[in-house]
Amino acid sequence: MKFLLKLLINLGLSGYLAQQLARPNGFFGSRFIGRMMNKGNAELEQLALQSAEIQTTNHVLEIGFGNGQLLKQLCDLITTGKVYGADISPDLIHQVNKRLSSSIESNKLELHLSEVSRLPFPDNSFNTIITNNTIYFWPTPDQDAQELLRILKPNGKLIIGFRTADDMKNYPFVTENLHIFQNHFTTQGVEELLVQAGFSNVSFKGVKSDLAISHVAICTKK
Repeated sequence: MKFLLKLLINLGLSGYLAQQLARPNGFFGSRFIGRMMNKGNAELEQLALQSAEIQTTNHVLEIGFGNGQLLKQLCDLITTGKVYGADISPDLIHQVNKRLSSSIESNKLELHLSEVSRLPFPDNSFNTIITNNTIYFWPTPDQDAQELLRILKPNGKLIIGFRTADDMKNYPFVTENLHIFQNHFTTQGVEELLVQAGFSNVSFKGVKSDLAISHVAICTKK
């Protein structure tokens, strides 16, 4: 992953890389960027999964699912519940439709083309919502956090994986494309965002990867 990042940056393609990370599209986006995100997010995804404490009866939503690595693990855990995925990339949805076709055909998994600001689910739909490394791209963080609160069941759990503002400053493809990576938070900033939206019991865990220290914010709906 480090090699691909350096290659794209050295070729003067940091803007293209930033656009693909925000909204993967085409062959390169759906194949390479999806795989790169899942490889770079592997430790973070495992921490998010452990923190979620998924029950077999849960209804779980992942927002921004890449090439479906975490969705597959969720489908393996769920028996009488259901897994949902929401993503803004039609190409990734097409890829995951094929990769996890058996789960979709058995009605264990359902995929939606959707932005975080307008999620196509009724109020109080999910026991757990997981989203990793998407918060930088949220159009309106205050309103988007409230949208997540709306679709979460009472006592449900929200898991947000992210890297802090200090860590994000280390990536040229971020600092050169702040119009794409619009939101940069400290852990305190994420806590304030979630509390203002109406979440409670906010806590954090961290994990180190080969790129940076990643964090998960864990919170519940009252």
